[in-house]
Amino acid sequence: MSDEVSHYIISLIMSPYYKSKISRGYRKVFTSTSCEEGILVMEDIYQMIKKCAATYYNGYEMSFLYNGFISRLAKCENLLEGVSIIDSLPDFTYDNKYFERTRFSCLKNTKEKLDYIVWCSRKNIVERFKTYYEIDVDLEDCFLVNECFTTSVYTELLCDRLGVWCKTIKIPPAYTDEIKLYDGDGFHYFNIIKLDGYYYIVDCTYRQFFKLDNNLLERLGVPKTNGCDVGVYMVLNSSREDTASRILKKGWVIASPENVKNYLDGFTLSFRNGLYYENAGVVNYSVDYTLRDYKRFLVGKDNQINYESYNCLGVQDEPLEDYKLNFKISAKKQV
Repeated sequence: MSDEVSHYIISLIMSPYYKSKISRGYRKVFTSTSCEEGILVMEDIYQMIKKCAATYYNGYEMSFLYNGFISRLAKCENLLEGVSIIDSLPDFTYDNKYFERTRFSCLKNTKEKLDYIVWCSRKNIVERFKTYYEIDVDLEDCFLVNECFTTSVYTELLCDRLGVWCKTIKIPPAYTDEIKLYDGDGFHYFNIIKLDGYYYIVDCTYRQFFKLDNNLLERLGVPKTNGCDVGVYMVLNSSREDTASRILKKGWVIASPENVKNYLDGFTLSFRNGLYYENAGVVNYSVDYTLRDYKRFLVGKDNQINYESYNCLGVQDEPLEDYKLNFKISAKKQV
């Protein structure tokens, strides 16, 4: 019997065992009495999948049997979807009487003008969901995934009517549309607004990246997943967290060099999978790209793939050599 055949037989025999382990994990997460308890169960599931992944890898792709593990894993993660990893509720009231009765040109200052633009955009999100689902919803109830383009275009059109300079910016995976890291998905849109001589980042759908389901660091390294969302990287140090908190609360932040780098660093890190850190030999969630680099990335003159290995970005297609690699090692606040 060849090694390839014996390898397949072992994976076939063990498959029901691993599936049942993940299913038991699902029940534990479902019945967990605290968020912390659910996280510990999820970390055990991630570790088990990373440990067995090599059994389902034939040297160039993961076995179809392995896909059953990932579909069960997704069900476990979905149980955590409603939990936010950061306490920064949006500053939004649907019936804002002041904005409803005040003309834009009569607003007192730049802050009020930005707040008005964000209020209109957030209200538009809520109204779209009310129309679609035919029920009353709050902003917090709105599912923001895949809403960034529509919202950013609305914001730009609104600004055009108000006489405010605004541009919609696209962040494709690894800052390139030429190579489809996520089969054409995984992009994000936001706005840059110039008001009273200063530039601002406006992102009214940013909250979608701060749900717990895709923000556990031990998710990194699991084959056939795309690593973690932006959110977890934004809460790892105080500067990034401050930028994120301001955007989540107000919907805008001044486009200072620090805020722009923080904002884009979060996306840069989210495009990396576990192989990046294994190949680097260290788990470190810092980013060396400068504002000049990011400017070239955003206008299409350069991209992340030119500096990082393709297999280390996007969906991870092969197992780690060291399944015990600890991705939580740098998950501490850095001042």
